[in-house]
Amino acid sequence: MISLIFRLITGLLTLSVVALAVGAGFVWYDGSRMMDRAKESGWLTPAPVEAPLSLFETTVAKGVFGRTWDQKGFPCRTFARMWAYYTGDKTSPSGGLSISQVMARDIAYEVEASQSVGSQVRQLSLSCQLEGRSDTELLRLWMTHASFGKGLTGSEAAAQALFEKAPGALNASEAAKLAAALSEPGIQADASNWAASAKRVTQHAEANQQDPVD
Repeated sequence: MISLIFRLITGLLTLSVVALAVGAGFVWYDGSRMMDRAKESGWLTPAPVEAPLSLFETTVAKGVFGRTWDQKGFPCRTFARMWAYYTGDKTSPSGGLSISQVMARDIAYEVEASQSVGSQVRQLSLSCQLEGRSDTELLRLWMTHASFGKGLTGSEAAAQALFEKAPGALNASEAAKLAAALSEPGIQADASNWAASAKRVTQHAEANQQDPVD
């Protein structure tokens, strides 16, 4: 009798492991299909120039993404942070959305135009796959597609329209304002709210400056 119970338990455990592996494989494959569509739509090209972060990019990295910037986790930070959230594990990565999650979300909006449960699962898988690239590379790719409101797409177009400068030439105040418009597209229509939002970005960036930037 004990031997039968043991075999049943072992069999159930084996089936559970197989089901988990098959499910994980399916999710990964589903995310890979979205990755292929992202490549086809131009989200992942051209490859960004390898160079140190500009003042504006640093402001976005530290002021918008904060503690999630360059954060690591196993098997990827997206799942590690989900695990920490649901289990209360204080030793696992925490914080707001990472650049890989935001980019996966925006890719899904464009290539699927859907926020179904299936799409959200694919976004999680895509976010993990995007983490094969550095946060700096993801940030530069994302900001060529990001909306700043008022019909402005991409940091180059937004910086030229708002400040008549390239993003890399912005001073600290301008960088914070452009980063605020990135977080709240169209906020530049209200000068007082724009200034207040830029101040919050600056404060957040300063609070995260002790962490090394890629």
